[in-house]
Parts: sequence; structure tokens; C-alpha cells
Amino acid sequence: MKLSDGWCVVLAAIAVLLGTGPASGQALLPEGPKIEFASPIHDFGRLQPGQVAKHEFEFKNVGTAKLQILDVRPGCGCTTSGGWDREVEPGKTGRIPIQFNAGSFSGPVAEGISVTCNDPGQSNVFLQLKANVWAPITVSPVSAYFMMSSDSVTGEVRTVRITSNLEEPISLTSVESTNKAFAAELKTVTPGKEFDLLVKAVPPFQGSHVSGSLVVKTTSKEHAEVKVPAYVMVQPAVTVSPSAAMIPAIASGAARRIQLTVRNTSTNALVLSEATTDVPGGTVEVNELQKGRLFRLVVTVPEDVALEPGKQFQASVKTSHPGFPMLRVPLLPT
Repeated sequence: MKLSDGWCVVLAAIAVLLGTGPASGQALLPEGPKIEFASPIHDFGRLQPGQVAKHEFEFKNVGTAKLQILDVRPGCGCTTSGGWDREVEPGKTGRIPIQFNAGSFSGPVAEGISVTCNDPGQSNVFLQLKANVWAPITVSPVSAYFMMSSDSVTGEVRTVRITSNLEEPISLTSVESTNKAFAAELKTVTPGKEFDLLVKAVPPFQGSHVSGSLVVKTTSKEHAEVKVPAYVMVQPAVTVSPSAAMIPAIASGAARRIQLTVRNTSTNALVLSEATTDVPGGTVEVNELQKGRLFRLVVTVPEDVALEPGKQFQASVKTSHPGFPMLRVPLLPT
């Protein structure tokens, strides 16, 4: 016969009075598994960017049945869990190892970890890692990035702020570039604390992607240099997109139109002329959206013209740029 919860309490009290139950003041163990963490929060304190820190969360099974840790799921990719104790007998302890990568964080950080177990009272437990990511010297932005035209002749400048968080004042003594495509000079903003690194991209550039580093020397013995990455993405002075266009081959009773975009990033304004297509009866209209810089070409195919699939046509337009006298875009019937 199954007793109600009320009768169970009464019988337990009688057992204590008769000396056959737990002594007065002795806690009854929870029925089933029961998880209890020594502390659900761990604070790493001060970490440096990129530093990897580890911690083991310790827990105890204070219940009467085997405790099973079913899953450990960090809330961020910067936090990973190792091989945890999956089964813990009553009265025994287990551990969940966690690794945290400070990466490029800055300032106070809090990351959560979800633990799933077979404790009927709390099947989901949330743990927390805390840290204060502190960099002795910070760089903002973290790199100097340029997007430039292939025919640029004037070097552009990017400003990178270098800030010292050290107690003692420092000076920046020199800067060296690992690539001649970049030059830089230093400017003091706040003596001993803040400095500007003025980075210049110096054409001509070799290739479409150029990279290098600016190595800044400091008077700090523990942090003798600061490296600032620099990048240049070199784009053609004149581009057309898409570089090829699909066009319906079947005459559907309505004119077919394809739009192409011409963009000019060169120093001088661009002029387009003599836009044509070899599609039978086709026309090309030029619309100037931004004077000398941005254009739209509209290719129109008459409603009664059927095109042979697999045969390639093209739209073309002359430009005033000496490096791109003619732009041609393949038109592919489908």
C-alpha cells in the first residue's frame, strides 16, 4: 500500500521518538540524486587579451542515488569544457574543467555555462565565469585598413590610437614598417599615456592584397614593442557588375531587361559612351547615378526575339579611363 506524503512525515516523526529514525537535528538526505556546487561562480580576476585561463568547478552529489552529468554547454566559443565526471555516487564529488580564452575582449567579461543533469530538483544548473580583461597597452582600431584604387597616386592616412594602461609613464621611441607600402609617424596626445600612430599607404601596390606591420618601440621594459597590422585592399579603378549576366532565351511576350553597374574609384571622373549590344534588336541605356562615379546600364531585349541557348552575346561600353577603354559583359541565354 502506498502511503501519502502526510503519513510519511508522521511515521518519520514517530521513528525519531522511538529512536529508530534519524537523531533529532540530523538532516534527511534528499531522495534521488542531488547536485550541489562548491561555488557556481568563478572570477579569474585580471587577464590579458589572448590569455587562456582554466578552472575546475567542483560539485558534490548530496542525494541518495547516482548523479549523472548529461551535458555541459558553454554559451560562447571563447569558453570550452573538458572531460567532466559524468557519474558521481552519493556522497562523492566530481569536477567540470572549463577553459576560457580572453581573446580580444576588453574590460569586464561574464560568460555562462549550462549544466544538464538527472537531479529531479534542478536538472539545469547555470555556472558563470568572470574576468577583467586588461591590456597593458591598447591599440584602437586594432589595425590600419585601406581600400584603394589601383591607380591611386596619393597615399591615404589612417590614425591608430595607442594607449598605455601602465602605472608608470612610457614613451614611444620609434616605428618601423615591415613593408614599404606602409609608412608611419608618431604623435604624442597625452605625454606618457596616449599616442597617435599616423599610418600612410604608399602606392604603387603589388597585387590586390597588401599586408605588413608597423612595429612601435616603447620605453617599457616588459612591453618593449607594439605591433600594428596594416592592410590594403586594391580594387580596379573601374569595375562592372555582374561580370556576366544570364538572359532568358525564350520570347515571353514582354521585353527582357538586365541591369549592369559600372563603378569608378579612380582619381578622375569617368565618362561612358557608345553603349551597344550584339543581341538582335537589343539596346543599352546608360544612366548616370553619381556624376563620374556610378552608372547603371540597362540592356533590353525585344519581346519577340528568341535567343539560341548556349550562344554567347555581349554588352559593351567605351570609357574615358585609359586603363579601361572598353568594358565588355558576356550575356548568356538560358
